[in-house]
Amino acid sequence: MDISLLREEIEKLVLLEEVAERRQKAIEEQLDLATQAGLSAEEIRNELGLSKESIRRLLDQKTPDLADRLGISQESAENLSESIG
Repeated sequence: MDISLLREEIEKLVLLEEVAERRQKAIEEQLDLATQAGLSAEEIRNELGLSKESIRRLLDQKTPDLADRLGISQESAENLSESIG
C-alpha cells in the first residue's frame, strides 16, 4: 500500500470539508437574514422542505468544525490544513 496516496486522499477530503464548512456558514448567514426579514422558522422549513430537526439545527447554528466533521483531533486537522494550504 502506498501511504502517500492515502495522504493525498485525506488532504482532498480536508479541502472538501473546508469548502463545506464555508458553505454551511454562508447558509447560516442567509437564514439569519431570512429570519431578520420576518420569515418564521416554520415558513422557512416548509419552503425548503426540511424536517423540524433540520431547521432547528440550522437555526441553532451548531456547525461542526473541521476536526469533528472528519472525526479527527483538532491538532490533526490543523496539521492537514497547513500542509495543503
